[in-house]
Amino acid sequence: MQMAFDGTQEYLEQISNDLNTYASHAKREVIQEKDVLLLMKRQGLITEKSTFESLVEQYLPRELSNEICPYARSGNIVYPQKQFSRKGTKKSKCPETN
Repeated sequence: MQMAFDGTQEYLEQISNDLNTYASHAKREVIQEKDVLLLMKRQGLITEKSTFESLVEQYLPRELSNEICPYARSGNIVYPQKQFSRKGTKKSKCPETN
């Protein structure tokens, strides 16, 4: 059990270091969604056949996946509604739809 804990701890530390490196390289102090997406692509989690949205739908419960990625309700109303970014352009919560 301790080996599993140690391996998980090392893996999460490496992810944290990689994300901090991506943000630092972009001269930012804050890790952004695009840093996480880049890490997922480099790890082979996001490919041409496996998108961020497909991973969300596969591994998260429907309540959470619906909060992250947009879907159409009755009347063809998209939920969650698009948010406005700082520059005033509409932005979805789901990185794949931006």
